[in-house]
This record gives sequence, structure tokens and C-alpha cells, in this order.
Amino acid sequence: MVEYKTSKGKFVCLEGLHRPFNIPLCQLVWVCKFIVSLWKDEQLTCMASEINYRFFKSHLKDLHHKMKSEKKIEGVIQKDNADLIYERIKKLNIKELKELISKVLLSRKEKVDRKIYSAYKNTSYYITLAKKLDLINERYYPSERAKSLARHKTTFFYLDSFQKDLIFRILVEKDKDMLIPLIISLPFEQNEKAPRIYLKYIEKCCDVTFFKYITKSQTSNYDKVRLSWIKQLGAVSKRGYLLKKYEWLKNEEAFAEHNENERKFLKQIVRNEEKMNKAFKQFERSYHTLVSEGKHDALFVNLYDIMSLMHCSYNTLNKIIVQYYEQKKEEKIVLFTNLVQSIDKRRRFYVKNQVPVLKVKII
Repeated sequence: MVEYKTSKGKFVCLEGLHRPFNIPLCQLVWVCKFIVSLWKDEQLTCMASEINYRFFKSHLKDLHHKMKSEKKIEGVIQKDNADLIYERIKKLNIKELKELISKVLLSRKEKVDRKIYSAYKNTSYYITLAKKLDLINERYYPSERAKSLARHKTTFFYLDSFQKDLIFRILVEKDKDMLIPLIISLPFEQNEKAPRIYLKYIEKCCDVTFFKYITKSQTSNYDKVRLSWIKQLGAVSKRGYLLKKYEWLKNEEAFAEHNENERKFLKQIVRNEEKMNKAFKQFERSYHTLVSEGKHDALFVNLYDIMSLMHCSYNTLNKIIVQYYEQKKEEKIVLFTNLVQSIDKRRRFYVKNQVPVLKVKII
């Protein structure tokens, strides 16, 4: 968990979520059960530096014995790989295991080495997430919540209602300013087909701007982890509304703070995006009409011809092409040029850091 100081106050969220390794929430129970088993009379029964290695071996043993061949869970080591790795490490003592993993971390020439590397990275992320959620501290001492998860008897790959409720409460506490706005936004995304609009709310209304500086793929992966958590916990309906069993969330201070502001913001965003998408469709329709009429040069169409067909002003069209390029550049090839066959003294349009252009080509 991290805290950002913004003009609106503290912003609390989880960072460094790994897709797929942080997706399965049953990992929290696996880690808690293992860590609790290492403590006797308030004393750790092994060296703290050995714990990641010991958990790795223990978890591979569990998967080897408990996982069915056809079972595949995102973020969990596959059965075939678990069997292969366990056969390789089952007779190793802790010193030998540490040496093997150290060697694998440096060089992975053999296929089995690459699988060991990936599996060790996988289980290490499990422990890291448990730490981020304060289920265990830096000394690997389990919290009372960790002990509760460990004591509760369930099947290996599933969470019962008690565990789901407790884990959801922990996630809300540690990731509240990302998870709660995401949950609030889900009905809007279902109705308006505008995925991840909650990030715009966080940028504009929470004064958190780091999304501008990280890649879309990274934020997309974080979203997929959180959305998977919401699905595993059964927190919302098919239409995206919070289910009755989790309505305690509405009494949380963070929910109240976000709910009213975000709903107003998202409704306005949806209206603006509807207007923008309508303009984009008109822009594309005008472009293709002019191409079909032969009014183009190697499929480059004059923007003034488009402006005339759209019956809009220079400023309006300039705004549309700037937004169109930014929105569509990852799904379409949008090319601009300022070259003309004859002298054209008309004012140029400006895109991409004030580059003057007169024609557009859409592929």
C-alpha cells in the first residue's frame, strides 16, 4: 500500500500489481497458512531469508498433489510445470534449493530452468502481495487477519464466504482510492461501453496524474487484476451494481467521498464522449464520401472539403481532428500532410504539437 499526497488529501492504493501472478486471491490463504505454520510459541522456526525458498517448495508440493491435470487458473503454476519442477526439487535441502534458484536467476539455458525461474517469480509475488496487504510484516509475523484466514478450513483452490468478506475488507482498506472508484464506475461502463473511465475521474477530481506517465498496457493490467478480484469475490451483479452482501461498503467514508463526485463526473464524461463519438463518425463519413467521389490525392482528402461537408467551423474541425488522432491512433493509421499540388494559401489546421496540415488519410 502507498499513500500519495494530493491537493485533495491522501490517495491510498496498491502499486506493482502483477498480471497474472496477483490475480488469484486464494494465494493470500496459501501464504497465510504457510507463514502461520512457521511460527511456534511466537518464534520463527527458520531463518527469514529462507522463507521464499521454503514457500516455493511447499507450494509446488501442494500443486503436485492437489491440482488436477485439466485445471488451469490464471496466475497459478500449471499442473504439468508444477509436476516437472517438483520432481526436480523435492529431494533438495534448503541450501541446495537456494543454490539452484540462485543459478537459475543468473542463467536459464535449459527449459526446466526457465520454468523454475517463472514459478519462483510467481510464488514470490504471492508473498509480496501478502506483505502489501499487511497480512505479514517484514519479519514475516502474521497479523490477526492472516491467522483468521489460515485457521479457516476450505478447499485449496476456493474461498468461502468468510474469506471473501475478509479479503474484500482488506482490499478496500489498502486499495480504497482505486478499487472503490472502479466499482462505482462499473454500471456506467456496462451501460455506456466506455471502459476504464474511472481513471479520468481519478485524474481530474482526485488530482492524481501518474496515469499520464505510465503505459496504457500497464494500467490495463492493473485493471484486469482488480476486475478479476471483484469477480472472484462476487462483489457486483452482471450489470455492475454492488451486491447486497457487500453493501457495508456504502457505509465506508471513502465510498461516500467518491460516490457523489464520481457519479456526477462520469455522467458528464459520458455526455461529452457521446458528443465526441458522434463528431468522429461524421468526420469519417465525410472523409469516405469524398474518397468515393474521387476528391482525393492518393486517398489524402483536403480538410477544407471535409469541413464544408460537415458544415462546421475551422475551430470545430481543428478540435475534432486533434481529438480524433489522439483517440484513434492505436486502432487506425491516421496520416496528415501539408503538401498540395497547387498553391493553397488557406489557413492550416494544427495537430501533433502544432504541426501545420491540410490533408488527412485514414487507413
